Amino acid sequence: MKRVWIIFAALIALCLAMIVHLSKAHAQGVQVPCDRLKTMLDRLAQNYGEFVAVTGTLTNGKQIIITLSASGSFSFVETDGNVGCMVAAGEKAELDKGI
Repeated sequence: MKRVWIIFAALIALCLAMIVHLSKAHAQGVQVPCDRLKTMLDRLAQNYGEFVAVTGTLTNGKQIIITLSASGSFSFVETDGNVGCMVAAGEKAELDKGI
């Protein structure tokens, strides 16, 4: 059970770091890809085989959604419930199989 909390805390820390990064990027005028949440999640499922693995509420009241695929691709999507914005995406995600 302790490992679950450690992994959960690490995910929260990563989410907070991405929010800070996004805030800085937004202040510098960097475009973040956004779309209707359902459309974005459907595209992630169709194009990359990703499914919603984790959801959580951020300190600003928005939600973060983490999607994963069996091949290891992952995405972080920040949403207000209607519109989702891609915060980060990558490959080679691994879940701790000891949980």
